[in-house]
Amino acid sequence: YGDHRDLHYPLRRQRQMCIRDRNLVEPEFPVCENWSKLNQLKKEKDVIGIYISGHPLDDYMDSVKFFSNIKLNDLKNLNPLVDKEVRIAGIIGEVEHKISKNGKGWATFILEDYYESYELRIFGEDYLKFKHFLNENNFVCVKMFVKEGWKDRESGRIGDPRIQYLSFHQLQDSLSSNAKRIIVKLDAHLLEKNHIKFFKDIFKKHKGDQEIIFNVLGNGDGLRLNLSSSKKKVMISEKLLKTLKQNKFSIAGAIALCNEMIEKHDVGNNADSNIPQTIAGV
Repeated sequence: YGDHRDLHYPLRRQRQMCIRDRNLVEPEFPVCENWSKLNQLKKEKDVIGIYISGHPLDDYMDSVKFFSNIKLNDLKNLNPLVDKEVRIAGIIGEVEHKISKNGKGWATFILEDYYESYELRIFGEDYLKFKHFLNENNFVCVKMFVKEGWKDRESGRIGDPRIQYLSFHQLQDSLSSNAKRIIVKLDAHLLEKNHIKFFKDIFKKHKGDQEIIFNVLGNGDGLRLNLSSSKKKVMISEKLLKTLKQNKFSIAGAIALCNEMIEKHDVGNNADSNIPQTIAGV
């Protein structure tokens, strides 16, 4: 009777031809809004464990450098920081609000900077004053004072150092609310007429009450002048610093923003007033 598989060949062939001849319609994908940058970065870390396309703090890089005088890693050993005021900027991660046995509220929260994340605890009056800042994905600047640990009355032993929270505020506002002045370094032999127009536009677009000082350097002869205006003031912000940086090369490198900022040095050290600074003083 032959191979019984041959009996099904015409039927299989017919089905294949029907499928080929049929006008297949591509599936329609739903229209979705693009993720925000912060949401995209959060998804990257949730899935892969690291940020890929950037870091949530990238938009506030100058604010972080200006405000922070320690890194989160320094909080792992508080002994060198006892009796000192410390400042750290970052993004808040997971938050847990809790109630103690005596009915008082307290919380644990994760703070993350460019290098790592660290869990902090906040109790008592500090918690009541600042709990509204403890929201996931909130960008904050935290000012703290490290106190000596409690002393045991019986043994006389001093416990671990403890943190007193002095203030929380939004990272977005740290430059405008904390900086006193901005100093822009200029090389005298590179100054041109178009620079005057550039800075007039700066004064117009970034009006405020913070001082801008031009640190003018001579042609290698040691000449150095600090020039400021009593009438023209600016509002120091990430946008202003970005504008200055973007025009650094387009105006022949006459503007040089320094990376170091006053009071950004190690805790307890005084900043060198002879070093030209982008942000001076708090």
